Amino acid sequence: MQDQTTTTEFWALVELMGHQKIAGKLSEQVLGGSSFIRIDVPELPDSPAFTRLLTDKAIYAINPVTEEVARHMAQQIRAQPINAWDARKMFERQLEQSGKLINMGDDEDEDDEGDDGTWDYGQ
Repeated sequence: MQDQTTTTEFWALVELMGHQKIAGKLSEQVLGGSSFIRIDVPELPDSPAFTRLLTDKAIYAINPVTEEVARHMAQQIRAQPINAWDARKMFERQLEQSGKLINMGDDEDEDDEGDDGTWDYGQ
């Protein structure tokens, strides 16, 4: 029988469903009683370090590698953290579609942004 040792942290190239890849330091994190694979992607010259949590169902393969190889692969893959501006636009679109986005401006236009660029997220 093979030894079933558990390593708490190691560097890896992770292959995800949908032909995506991500590289960094892997560990396990429990949130709300559920276990997630945590991957800390290192800082790159043109991208900040970031963390992504994955479920086991999203993972096709985990390939343990050295730190040097993981950093090189992270540079090649160029995975990016979620963009706050894109997330805001998506949130506003969802509110608008649900009828909860209220225009705060006095203009007569049909746009959704108020005169001062502010939004009111109705209750």
